[in-house]
Amino acid sequence: MARKNHVGVYEIGFRSSGHYSLTGATLISGVQHKTVNDESFTSTVTAKLTAEYEGKTYKIQSTGYCGLNYKDGDCFSFAFSLEDEPVRKDGIVRLTMTGLYENVWRER
Repeated sequence: MARKNHVGVYEIGFRSSGHYSLTGATLISGVQHKTVNDESFTSTVTAKLTAEYEGKTYKIQSTGYCGLNYKDGDCFSFAFSLEDEPVRKDGIVRLTMTGLYENVWRER
């Protein structure tokens, strides 16, 4: 769900959920979770988001992510402004997300 904060910036968050079992797991997300060694891993935001409104395209900044905080997924978020362009109540802002990553874990 997107919401507009007190300084006119729209914030939008996503929660991804995948499939897991005793033999492995898969998760399609905007975040790549990569094993570094047997004791740690790292995460990188791979998703990109653009907004289109009234024929203009706006790049949207990633504002954060969470690790594998849920048993079946993660979360990631973005924030954007339409550069002082007022959005009509009946206006449509088209969001396009690219760069989703398929995380796959298998039992060794």
